[in-house]
Amino acid sequence: MIIFENKIRLINAKTSLQKIEFKNKHSFPAVTDKQYVDIVFTGANKLNPTAQFDKEAASYNYFSSDKKVTNVKAASEIFFHEIYKGVTLRLYSNKGGSLEFDWLVSRAEDYSQIRMQFLGQNYLKVDNKGNLEIGLRFRSLKLKIPETYQLDAKGKRLPLQGKFVFSSVNETKYYIKGITNSKWPLVIDPVLQWGCLYGWG
Repeated sequence: MIIFENKIRLINAKTSLQKIEFKNKHSFPAVTDKQYVDIVFTGANKLNPTAQFDKEAASYNYFSSDKKVTNVKAASEIFFHEIYKGVTLRLYSNKGGSLEFDWLVSRAEDYSQIRMQFLGQNYLKVDNKGNLEIGLRFRSLKLKIPETYQLDAKGKRLPLQGKFVFSSVNETKYYIKGITNSKWPLVIDPVLQWGCLYGWG
């Protein structure tokens, strides 16, 4: 995943085994094709990510241009505070390896600000359950909303029904049914399921 000023970029990579001619002639997975999908947050403030790191987070090595970068800690969570007025976006990977988008809305009435425009995909559609399917050359991704809820004055969760709807061509928003009090906080918790998505940038 690559973060820009007003969008994040997903990289869908296709890999295949290629033989590298070392002494032992091992085969290694190599990227043979890739496709970018940008999620643009329409009307959002400039993205200013704040990362949190787990003490046991994995470290990675990679090449940047002609330089080798080593021992880079993986962030456990990334927060975008005030991405919209009164709205924070939290990104993290769950135990199943899927990417979670937690929209933390301080007042439920402000969730209507959230707009996501998708660029670079082959197709975009909302299924009959309100989930968003992103069609790519190699496979499709799906954004599901397994959980949406409000927090009442005592902090108790009040389950709601949420789904994706189109606001314009290739741009989506959320439709939340059953909001009890527009001044109470709201959490929208979509999950990006990518199945065999091998690579992130």
